[in-house]
Amino acid sequence: MSAARTRRQKPVSFKVSAEDARLIKDIIARAVALREARERDLCTRLGDVDWVDVEMSLVACHANGTPLNLAALLEAERTADFTHDVWGIHANISTKTGELLNFFHPRFARSEHA
Repeated sequence: MSAARTRRQKPVSFKVSAEDARLIKDIIARAVALREARERDLCTRLGDVDWVDVEMSLVACHANGTPLNLAALLEAERTADFTHDVWGIHANISTKTGELLNFFHPRFARSEHA
């Protein structure tokens, strides 16, 4: 067998600090509120969302190679920037590695030099 086939994949980490976990929960609360407001504006339901899955996507992203500036994401002035990151991360996260796929890059990713 080749080395690539026998190499074990590192499991996805969900380890974040208590402060980061609180910020992520607040981000989810903002996302829920935005979605509910959008449904009211459209007078329709947009479909069910598993918010635990969205939260896990953000945690996995933050803990596995793409750390986020969570405070800045939570306070994002532009709703488009906020939703870009929340839904983009959720749509592009690898459930096997916690890494982002499809060249997606969050706008609130921490810079490498931070």
